[in-house]
Amino acid sequence: LYLNAVDIEYEYYIQKEQARQEQLELKAQMKAEKEELKRLKEEEEKIQREKEKFRIEQERLEAMLLEAKTEEEKKSIEVNLESISTQISDIDKKHEEVVNLQNGKAGNVYIISNIGSFGENIFKVGMTRRLDPQERVDELGDASVPFRFDVHSFIFSKNAPELETELHRLLNDRRVNKVN
Repeated sequence: LYLNAVDIEYEYYIQKEQARQEQLELKAQMKAEKEELKRLKEEEEKIQREKEKFRIEQERLEAMLLEAKTEEEKKSIEVNLESISTQISDIDKKHEEVVNLQNGKAGNVYIISNIGSFGENIFKVGMTRRLDPQERVDELGDASVPFRFDVHSFIFSKNAPELETELHRLLNDRRVNKVN
């Protein structure tokens, strides 16, 4: 009976610790999401300011085009207008990407390795919602290992957490770090 009671108490503490770890992970995830949303909002504001600057320049060039007297002036202004239009198009694409990331699920799943630290055939699958996923990989390399991570793939997904979970599920039988 005593051994049975010890086993029950042990299981209780194990489950209690697992619940505590899950709560800590959830809090960390919520904090990271809040930080990322703030960064995305700042990025969106920056993009809007940049777009407005190019829109004003475009209007100025269009007015100059109407006032241009020679064909050479017109061609020069038209080349500048094309350049501005291309830049505005790039800004629009960047803005669309930021909006997708702000929905909370879009992001990049990364597959990385570090032969110097973990050996061959050991990979890490993770997810980030950052605009530049390489920032997250660099952050991991700076914080926890003496060598930089090798990136094997960045996979953009509109539902990155689900993709990451599915990859973890598919690779579960090959998992090395059973604690995390």
